[in-house]
Amino acid sequence: MPKDYELIYIVVPQLDQAGLEALGEEVSKQIQQLGGAVDNVRTSDIRQLAYEIAGQTEGIYVVVNFHSETSAIAELEQSLVLNQQVLRHMVIRLD
Repeated sequence: MPKDYELIYIVVPQLDQAGLEALGEEVSKQIQQLGGAVDNVRTSDIRQLAYEIAGQTEGIYVVVNFHSETSAIAELEQSLVLNQQVLRHMVIRLD
């Protein structure tokens, strides 16, 4: 049974609007390929990070609300780890 999740990821600030949209579409497409469905995507402006991550002091926060099977989360996280444009990510299950 699908569960509700929230994915938060921080993108390098050098990414332009077209690149940010392409990355967002890539993440949404992967969620759909894994059997999930995206409910909502919110993107912030460039924000100061609390601490330096991979040499970056700023980042763009993206929040994705989706529902998916639990078994698909590990594969989604693995693809985010391998993406050079994503500084950090976190997936949480919503109650």
